[in-house]
Amino acid sequence: MSNAYERAARKLQRIIAREGDADGARLKPAYFLQLLQEEIRLEECERFFRAMREGDIKPSI
Repeated sequence: MSNAYERAARKLQRIIAREGDADGARLKPAYFLQLLQEEIRLEECERFFRAMREGDIKPSI
């Protein structure tokens, strides 16, 4: 999960550099938590599809 935390922190820095802090809204913990949740979901999806590709999980279609 530390990778997700680091990616979310970098993403927040890029967003603020590109678009500003939205009058402080992007500096609040809730905004960072949203970015962190997105990164965790992304990690889970990547792990799932990697397992499918490697044959560890079979699609149930």
